[in-house]
Amino acid sequence: MSSSKRTSREIEDDTSVELLPTSSEGSPIASTRPSMSSSKDVESRVSSEGRVTDWRAIYLISLINLASFVMQYTLGVNAFVYLRQIDSSSSITDQGKVKSIYRLIIGISCVLSSVYAYTRKNFRHSIIAGACMQVVGCSIYAYIEGFPEDNRTGIWIFIFGLHAAAEGCNTVLVSYVPRVSSVKDRMKAYSFLGGAEVVAVVIGPVIQFACHLLPGKTELMGISWLKISEYTVPIWICCLLSIVNLFFVTFCMEEPPLEKNPQTFCKTMAQAWQEIRNTDIPLVVVCILEKCISAFGCTTILTLAPPLIVTTFNVDESSQSFYTTMFQCVSGFLALGTVATFAKALKSSRLSSRAFLISLVFFILAYFFSIPTFSFYSQQVTVADANNTHGCNLTTYGWCDEAWIVNPWMWIVVSGGLIGVAFPLANIAHDTIYSQILGGIDQNVLTGLMVMIQNISMIPVPIAATEIFKLYGPTRWWIIVVATMIGGLVLWICSMKRLAIWTEEVER
Repeated sequence: MSSSKRTSREIEDDTSVELLPTSSEGSPIASTRPSMSSSKDVESRVSSEGRVTDWRAIYLISLINLASFVMQYTLGVNAFVYLRQIDSSSSITDQGKVKSIYRLIIGISCVLSSVYAYTRKNFRHSIIAGACMQVVGCSIYAYIEGFPEDNRTGIWIFIFGLHAAAEGCNTVLVSYVPRVSSVKDRMKAYSFLGGAEVVAVVIGPVIQFACHLLPGKTELMGISWLKISEYTVPIWICCLLSIVNLFFVTFCMEEPPLEKNPQTFCKTMAQAWQEIRNTDIPLVVVCILEKCISAFGCTTILTLAPPLIVTTFNVDESSQSFYTTMFQCVSGFLALGTVATFAKALKSSRLSSRAFLISLVFFILAYFFSIPTFSFYSQQVTVADANNTHGCNLTTYGWCDEAWIVNPWMWIVVSGGLIGVAFPLANIAHDTIYSQILGGIDQNVLTGLMVMIQNISMIPVPIAATEIFKLYGPTRWWIIVVATMIGGLVLWICSMKRLAIWTEEVER
């Protein structure tokens, strides 16, 4: 009985070599040994391969994902602007720190939750833990002005650390999808899950925009930290939403049909290693690298958009909040249209590989346009002086007097719109391709591995981006991003032949 690997065609021709269903001792594995299956095992395999999509479960986890991301984007849109309001000692480096710590905690959290879900065969516990952390984080954020000013930046970072841990816990939802969907419906199922984040990209800024219309700050009952303002009302909304989300996770979410008697940790990890060995490892590596590259594009804009607006747009604090909100609104509405197109039109993995290529092209165009290459859409940065305190501070940023930026509204519409299309296109196409490469195995460990590598690789990015911004201005970092995206595009094009062969095997 040989343990050597076989091609997909050999596996198709040999009915004794298949993706095994969940057994009484563990999760499904890709076996290359001749099977001594009983008729019951054969029926289980047929049932697994012919799984009917549980749309109720897909809709529910999409709503849970929506609530989580609405909190993330509502709190994150003006987080840096709000920090500067409540802590006068805060700086752009704090933005870089919180984004780096955010990535680190997501990486750790997603590994722990993925391994737990894999070994214990339980998704709900990780999601409930994440929902609880969101409730705690929102509650502390609501009270942040009650803390001494010297401590507020540290507490602010801690709050977003809790939300990062919650996001890491929610990573197991990506592995939940293959458990409750058929291969035929996988793209559509991921469109709903990914679409939840895109809808949140719209809802978050819309909430902020509505709150932007509130007049000034009003204290309630004479309590200094209990205020009604454009910054605090979104926090209270998120507090309420976190409680509702916890209720739905606890009482409405169900486990998919998994085996009830989990193995020991060592046996389960040994089985996971066997599953990894039987995947197409080169394609898995390419997918992980491409995930990191697309994440680089998203991390950059989330890190540098607020400091860019605050530093170079020459507007007051209220207008800074408005411009930040509008950038995300433009991105969000176009992203929403992209997801709607995905859910209706893209049904094959072949289209997914092409869609991911297009997303990389859009990232390149978005960041290339951010570089003030031509004077007709560029303008010089206004330097702050005694009569204009909202300009670029030459003492802090030595490049202010010679710097140029793209016209603010053109940058918001063009770059924001292109990123709005690229972001969901990359996420949904990539998740679909990666899931189908892994096939019928338990995908928790490899999904967790991908997210861990993605987030760990992004840890230095926010700090490097903010430091280069502080020393040289935004243009140098835009050039670095464009070069990286071009590298990702070349890698993907070189891999498309292998992807095409794999696609033919899957569709056959």
